[in-house]
Amino acid sequence: MFTQNKTQPVHGFIYDPIAFAGGSKVATSEMLLVCKDSDVEFTILSADPSSWAHVQKHLPNTRIIRIPYFAFLCHAHGLKYWMAQLYLMTLLLFTFIRVKPIDYAVGASGPGIDMALYLCRFIMRFAIIQLIHGPVAPSRSIGYCLSQAKHVFYLNSTYQSICNALYAYFSLTSDPEQNRTLANFSFQTAQMQTFTNGISQLHWPSAASYQSERLFWAASLLEWKGLDIFVSAIDRKFSAFSFSADICYIRPTSTQLTVSELPENWNNVRLYESPDNLDTIRSQCGIFVSTSDNEPFGLSILESLAAGLSVVIPADGAYWDKTLTHGVNCIKYTPRDELSLRNELGKLVQDLDLRASLAIEGQKVAEDYRAERCYAAIADSLTTPRSCVSTTSNGLGVRS
Repeated sequence: MFTQNKTQPVHGFIYDPIAFAGGSKVATSEMLLVCKDSDVEFTILSADPSSWAHVQKHLPNTRIIRIPYFAFLCHAHGLKYWMAQLYLMTLLLFTFIRVKPIDYAVGASGPGIDMALYLCRFIMRFAIIQLIHGPVAPSRSIGYCLSQAKHVFYLNSTYQSICNALYAYFSLTSDPEQNRTLANFSFQTAQMQTFTNGISQLHWPSAASYQSERLFWAASLLEWKGLDIFVSAIDRKFSAFSFSADICYIRPTSTQLTVSELPENWNNVRLYESPDNLDTIRSQCGIFVSTSDNEPFGLSILESLAAGLSVVIPADGAYWDKTLTHGVNCIKYTPRDELSLRNELGKLVQDLDLRASLAIEGQKVAEDYRAERCYAAIADSLTTPRSCVSTTSNGLGVRS
């Protein structure tokens, strides 16, 4: 059995099989950066290595390995899904042979996407730290994964979906009440912990100016992000106001999900695809608009609050709708209603005092979302060695 040297840094393994960038990766990156002063090193296996370049910049002891990715991996359902997971499991096993022994593995996306990690545990044992940034499916396999993870850190908005998955897994007896009790027991243990996203001091946004009337929209082109609503709301053909806007977007790759179309040749709109200077673009605007449909958290909303933009969100019952107050630290509109959004934007553009007030109050809210505080429990789990089974007979290394 391998005995860990006390001076040897903790080695964390991050698994990221998603082939495009997004808010969940930004949040996970911030979690890693909170560990920058700790004796820890990371190996990141990713289908989108560019998403982690800034982590490697600030954490030199980080190694990034690309996943050979094929289109069939994201179009797989049923039996094809399990074939894809077996393929990814094989890649993981070969990667574990190549790298130094790990203390734990992090599933950075959710059990359904990170399933290959759990399949690896049938061959070798290691602790899994599961991050959940969005709702999970109510399947027995996902419930099993949740019950096997060493730690599960989840956004509060995903609570019910996790309960449903655990209930599906524990539905192995004929007594529904017993199943429900088992599921609730599993959920209430120290294994499961909720978290809220935060922003590190390193990436705290540059201050914007409430005097600017320019609108700012930033998200992926996935349809549920609602770009079509925003575009319709600012279309000059239907508005008495002359809106100007910056649209920063991520174009999803390798996905079957519907994506929105970008406006073409609009003089009042500037388009930026995955810009490196997003912070600068945002700082030149005064109003941020979210059109996402029931966003689990909304990191772009938090970033805009921190920057001092006037934040406009749908009144959809999602996290920020429950957290912010209309007319105090945000403006709310009827979800997926471009007319309601257009009217609220029109009022806001014309009211400089309101924009100033919203900016000040919004920044006060953002101060409660410092990553160093929000991710303290997660950082503790990432910097603490796990007690796992040691190197197996086939040479796969896990520290004990």
